Amino acid sequence: MQEEEIQDLVYKYLNDTATLQEKEQLLNWYRAATPGEDVEWLASVKNEEQLLKASMLKYIKNQAGIEPAAPAPKLWPRLAIAAAAVAAIVFGLFFFKAPTNPKPGLGATNYTNDIAPGKNTATLTLANGKVIHLDTNRTSVVVTDSVSTTTMLTAATPLGGMYQITLPDGSRVWLNADSKISFPSQFTGEERKILMLYGEAYFEVKKDKKHPFIVSTGMQNVEVLGTHFNISAYKEDQVMKTTLLEGAVKISFFPPGGNVTTKERLLKPNQQAEIRGDQLTIKDVNATDAIAWKNGDFVFKGETIENIMFKVARWYNIEVIYAPDAPKDLYLEGVVSRSKNISAVLDLMQTTGSIHFKVEGRQVYVSR
Repeated sequence: MQEEEIQDLVYKYLNDTATLQEKEQLLNWYRAATPGEDVEWLASVKNEEQLLKASMLKYIKNQAGIEPAAPAPKLWPRLAIAAAAVAAIVFGLFFFKAPTNPKPGLGATNYTNDIAPGKNTATLTLANGKVIHLDTNRTSVVVTDSVSTTTMLTAATPLGGMYQITLPDGSRVWLNADSKISFPSQFTGEERKILMLYGEAYFEVKKDKKHPFIVSTGMQNVEVLGTHFNISAYKEDQVMKTTLLEGAVKISFFPPGGNVTTKERLLKPNQQAEIRGDQLTIKDVNATDAIAWKNGDFVFKGETIENIMFKVARWYNIEVIYAPDAPKDLYLEGVVSRSKNISAVLDLMQTTGSIHFKVEGRQVYVSR
């Protein structure tokens, strides 16, 4: 199996969406990776975490061309589990594209301190300028307004924060780190419209055929009646992505310059609209990857170190500093939990042997 296929199977297994056939595929892959071992699927591996981790890590390093193959620690048959799932359960899982000239030896990340992951935190700004701080004591907030006058509200998450908001119509929005939306205290008129100013948000829209739900990002309008979709619109990414999980949405794209005809496209489930400059393209994707952040994971598929570190920086609220020789264009693929301290995430990426990290305060230095 190809690395991307294995990663997809692992992700499905961990989210309880893998079929029996897919579980058997993953099991067969592990049997081939560790010949001679009797493998069983079991629910708990807590007592043998370190042994399982060591076994899988050796295999991943060998696959990446980092070190010669070596006998993995023997696993007790009754506690063995498909290696990819084990690694992901215990410490997250990365599948690496083998570096052209891997460096010998790995070593631990050099850090003077560790950095905790982000948390549930946001602000809600009222029309009169009053700011309400939403913290970790609550994971979400429901917005209602008994006053007849409609006012505009703004919800925002800082770097290192995420939050769930229930809108006045019952629709739910999850904001990723460094994101901001603006919406009315009550929806009136023929449509339910909100503004997405920047960042990333996942929407679960309450069905209302008489009142379409519209998300405007400035360059596009996303119109739905009731559906689940994700919008990523970070400036540093230089691309705007709208991914549909279920239902249907209409994308109205307004190219920059004002002299180009508005483009309209329909999205089907497991499709993603990408806007780069004045170009709008549609492609088929695994839509669950787009909302991995909401479910507590980083999922990277053929992404450069630079793009990966954008996401890491937003979630851990860090500054990334690149050395002149830093391999910004190194491509990695993998899955790792967002609940880990940053050292766990960096250590996994460092197993390629082609990249190294140093953490000082809230600054992360990247070098070859």
